[in-house]
Amino acid sequence: MSETPTETLKPDTEEVETLRQRLKATDRLLTAKNAAIDRLESELASARKEKFEAGLEIDRLDSDLLDSDLAAHRSQLSDLKQNSAPIAIELPEPADLLNKLKGKRKKSKADLADIETILEILEEV
Repeated sequence: MSETPTETLKPDTEEVETLRQRLKATDRLLTAKNAAIDRLESELASARKEKFEAGLEIDRLDSDLLDSDLAAHRSQLSDLKQNSAPIAIELPEPADLLNKLKGKRKKSKADLADIETILEILEEV
């Protein structure tokens, strides 16, 4: 007996069942792979977040260290300003200074009043 075209197109139920099982296995495999991808993406996001937060922590520690150094330097500067005594220079008498000037520069036109004024200016500084 010869097969009709309709009979040859009828799928074999065993073959159909085999294909369904393969499809289910492929579907399970795909689901497992998608779950693994989701897990890895989540781990990557967490790692990036931790790296970013660690960078922020390092920046904060650096900033704190710089602030501490600045405060220490400001304190030292303040101490130096408070503890530094004005330099006391003993200025010579105006007449002695005029005599020294005339000894070095014979033609100097400065007089005793000029020297006294210069010494007063130096004392104010």
